[in-house]
Amino acid sequence: MKTQDIRRGITSRHYRAEGSSPDLGNLSRLRNPEAPAVVERRSRRRARSHQPEKNSAVNWLVLVGTGTLAVITATVFLWLLPRMESAEEQTAFNSKMEDRNIRIASKFPSPSREESLELVKRALATRDPAEVSRLFRTCESTPAEIIHFLEETSRLEGEVENWEWMSSLDKDGLLIEGVIVSSKGEEKPEVRLALLTPDDAGVWKLDFDAYARLVEPGWQELLGPGSEQAVVRVTVSRGVYYNGPFSDDKQWVSYGIASLDVNEKLCGYCRVGSAEAEAMAKLFKHEEKVSRATVEIRRVPGTNPKQFEIVRVLGGEWVVASNR
Repeated sequence: MKTQDIRRGITSRHYRAEGSSPDLGNLSRLRNPEAPAVVERRSRRRARSHQPEKNSAVNWLVLVGTGTLAVITATVFLWLLPRMESAEEQTAFNSKMEDRNIRIASKFPSPSREESLELVKRALATRDPAEVSRLFRTCESTPAEIIHFLEETSRLEGEVENWEWMSSLDKDGLLIEGVIVSSKGEEKPEVRLALLTPDDAGVWKLDFDAYARLVEPGWQELLGPGSEQAVVRVTVSRGVYYNGPFSDDKQWVSYGIASLDVNEKLCGYCRVGSAEAEAMAKLFKHEEKVSRATVEIRRVPGTNPKQFEIVRVLGGEWVVASNR
């Protein structure tokens, strides 16, 4: 980013089976004690001449075989069951540990109110190029450009009169702490948002692009004849205005676009069913009335100067994850 780009951003401001019972065989009839003995012997011979012994042996073998099979089956099942349960438990445990590792790896202790305010104050007061990278997420700006911006805003917006801690503003998977910086201003109070995020080592820094509300190439060029497309850091709300190429509300979703650096409210449009429309809708999933966003917009032929198509949603905050 060139120095003049930052400068333009300053000066253009007024834009988570059972088995069956065993067969008992045939039972002999009870002997009649009053009957002759020969009858008893004949009855016993007759009984021995039949086949119940053979049938009983067969049934016994079947019973033993069935019992053996049941024992084997039960043994195998009891051997497998704990292993199956162990595998399932291990899988669940591994999954939980993976989730836990992801959360631990992506989070760092947040600074307290006092630490947040102190960090912002030190960052905005620095004029030492060697200190810039330690205090700021510089993104694509050089230390010299950042210091120049700080000097210009101090001159144009005056002395800081109030620091208001906003606590956690996490968005898009990023850890964010916020501080509102209010300055005296020449004609009216000036307000900027200092957003703090941790780097890969867990060191919290002030995001320069968010603080500067960086617009590339610049509001003056975008609203004038100089540029047709730009990345802007703005506040958005649901819109109701349809006109020109964006007249059909069955094809387009309307949004209002505002910036502290532009006096007039703009209109942005996403094509119905597009990735951009889905991303914009997520900004209002909790019934928010207004949301900050970083979007890329472009002018469409045949529209008035205040109408733009939203061609890309970079994030639901002024801090952009791709800049990390």
